[in-house]
Amino acid sequence: MLKTAASLLIFALCSRAQCPLNFIKVAPADNTSGRYVVRNFGNKNAPPEFVVRVENIGGKDIRGLKIQAAYFDATEDLHQVPVAWNWSSVIKAGATTNMVWPNELYRDTAVIGWVVVPVKILFEDGSTWVAFGSTPDCFGEYWHNKKHARLTTVPMEIIKKSQTIEGESKQ
Repeated sequence: MLKTAASLLIFALCSRAQCPLNFIKVAPADNTSGRYVVRNFGNKNAPPEFVVRVENIGGKDIRGLKIQAAYFDATEDLHQVPVAWNWSSVIKAGATTNMVWPNELYRDTAVIGWVVVPVKILFEDGSTWVAFGSTPDCFGEYWHNKKHARLTTVPMEIIKKSQTIEGESKQ
């Protein structure tokens, strides 16, 4: 019995550590999608959309997720977007999807890079995945300068702050 409980605990810890998403594209200034063109036809001042393309590699259908975004300013200081972005459309196991949010507030040209991190994922079966420090490779990034060095791990202050906010909202 003890061996079985220990095995289950190890499995739970390992499964939490694996990122269920593969980030394919992060595009904070996408104005090429058909939906964008139709919605903003003739409006040259329309803000771009923030598009995050992901693949569900977790093996279970995703029912909803919360993404924390942060941007790098001209001196590469990191600034977290104060509100997490939510997605509530099903992402089937193995499928890819574009998640789209308006980018009205953060279209400033002084923003040189972005990082997006899933902080909580709800699966169709009711189970959840929550980001911890053990998932340092679970993020997507964008750099205005395509030659900019890439991040090797997620900036931990994003996860720490989002966990603090999540904990406060439950009280």
